[in-house]
Parts: sequence; structure tokens; C-alpha cells
Amino acid sequence: MMTFDEGTLLAARAQLIEDEISFIVPADQYDISEDYRLLIPYLKHDKFGFLNKNAEYVTDAIYDRINGNILSDSDLIKVGIDYALGYNRKNSDPWTGIRTQWDY
Repeated sequence: MMTFDEGTLLAARAQLIEDEISFIVPADQYDISEDYRLLIPYLKHDKFGFLNKNAEYVTDAIYDRINGNILSDSDLIKVGIDYALGYNRKNSDPWTGIRTQWDY
């Protein structure tokens, strides 16, 4: 089992914060009362939705992507829903791809 000293852990945590890394944890390992955000994203069946600080659903889990945090009443968060796109090309194979429709 590998162990780390406190300085190494603090440096690693600082790097995660700088890299804007987020973690997804099971609900039974999470204390919503300690979360500093006004809207808290949740993941259900590979889709994101939002809860308030009282753990009440604000939106259903319909978003494929989220970007940002709601820390105050004036903040906006970017949410996206993926869609498939494709078309035939005259001189080559058809093109298909996934795009995201973003909204605020």
C-alpha cells in the first residue's frame, strides 16, 4: 500500500484544483450540506441534472454535458445536449458525428 506525506497530498490537491478537476461520488459518500454551490449537479443514467442545497430536484437529469458552477444568484452555467449529425458526400463515405447544443 502506497502512502503519501501531507505535503505531497496538498500539492496534488492544488494541481487538481488548478486543472479544474471534478469528482463524482456515490450519494451515500457525499454530504450535500458541506457543498458551497447553490445548484449541485447530479448524474443519473449518464445524464446530468441539478439539485438545490435542500437536495430538491431543480431539473431532471437531461443534460449530456455541463460546464461551470453556480456559486451566486448572478452566475450562469453552460449545459449541453448531444445530437447526431450526418450527411452524404458525393465523392466519399458519408460523414457522421456527434455535436453538442449548448445553452445557458
